Amino acid sequence: MYAILSHRWRKGEEVQFRDLPSLPKQQLRDLPPGNPVSPLPSSSPQNDQRNLSSIYKIAGACKKVLETKDEAMRHIWIDTICINQGDSQELTTSINSMFRWYQNAQVCYVYLFDVSWDSTNLLMSQKQFVGSKWFLRGWTLQELLAPKQFQFFDRDWKLIGSKDDLITEIMTATRISAEHLGGALRDASLAQKMSWLAGRTTQYLEDRAYCVLGTFNIYLDARYGKGESEFMRFQQAIIRAWPQKVPFDESLFAWRAEQVDSSGLLAPAPGCFRGAGNIKFVSDLAKHRGEEMVFGRRLWSPGMEMDNTGQISLMVPCLEFMPGAGVTWILTFTSGFIVTTIPAMIYQSFRRHREVQLSCWTQGADGRLRAKVIKMEGARDKRWRRVDCGKFYDSSSNLLYPSRWVSDRFCVKLNLTCEIKYKSS
Repeated sequence: MYAILSHRWRKGEEVQFRDLPSLPKQQLRDLPPGNPVSPLPSSSPQNDQRNLSSIYKIAGACKKVLETKDEAMRHIWIDTICINQGDSQELTTSINSMFRWYQNAQVCYVYLFDVSWDSTNLLMSQKQFVGSKWFLRGWTLQELLAPKQFQFFDRDWKLIGSKDDLITEIMTATRISAEHLGGALRDASLAQKMSWLAGRTTQYLEDRAYCVLGTFNIYLDARYGKGESEFMRFQQAIIRAWPQKVPFDESLFAWRAEQVDSSGLLAPAPGCFRGAGNIKFVSDLAKHRGEEMVFGRRLWSPGMEMDNTGQISLMVPCLEFMPGAGVTWILTFTSGFIVTTIPAMIYQSFRRHREVQLSCWTQGADGRLRAKVIKMEGARDKRWRRVDCGKFYDSSSNLLYPSRWVSDRFCVKLNLTCEIKYKSS
């Protein structure tokens, strides 16, 4: 059994794995009564002052473990001094194991350097708590979602309260529901999870993907230096990990970016999911995926597919304006097939503008679910691209297509571009 520390790094002031052997142990034993470092950032801290904040934080966490009544818990894990960042293999393993390590901890100590809790002035203290930069960092998102038990502390290691005590303030700071904060992550759509990350920052661009691998249950080898492309690779990893025959949560494609003129289906950055926290995924209403044989003919169900190179294709119904399933069944297997189906397929082959309904929904004021719609445009190279990227639309109902039987058996394939074009300033 072990405790684990969640905290916000102070750039240039952290004791790291390589520094620990040379650190005087007496400094860790003698915890001063209050934080010796000013909460205001220093532009040029003195060398002997540089690690004081980190040492005080580590010493305080160790003391909390020693003071616990649980005799079985005598260890604590702290990322800055327990991960050798100079070893690329250890770094990749640690990044992919982080969520599980926080999840398996007996308790998570959250240390807030920028909060001074005063129980005699709760209004001001709560305002400081909600405004803490801890809620704005990418890595602290999974540290908020994974552990079973929390204890929040201010900059002087004074106990603020547990997660349950502070649930209202945490919801205000993060815009995450109590249900999801309580551990019901499987009930959250991909867009909802992305929206939790949208307002957070990381020191490195690549960490925008790495910091939520556990939240999405994804493995990704760390490739620092790749920049923005890592977030795209992260989204591709989500798609690859999805079971082939299971309806895909297309809320991953329900993002908005005013500055993007045209693109494929994947978002260029987490910030594109701001405002996507109310988008739901309902598997019972979603598009089928995969293929089936009908009278010796291989037919693809509507939905999304991605090949080994990362090329994404959308299978969309080519008979979406046909009558209901019963009438269509009669027409399709009689002479009406020639009159209705073939002309419709020819029309679809020349069509260059589409409104594509995604397998994700929002709930209106009337309580009804409505599928989200994006606009697509075909180019001369026969690649399709998303246009009007600054918005998406609502369908008239929660049903994706008028006839489920027809839409599942007569589809046209749209090969999508991977290129993102930004509007000129």
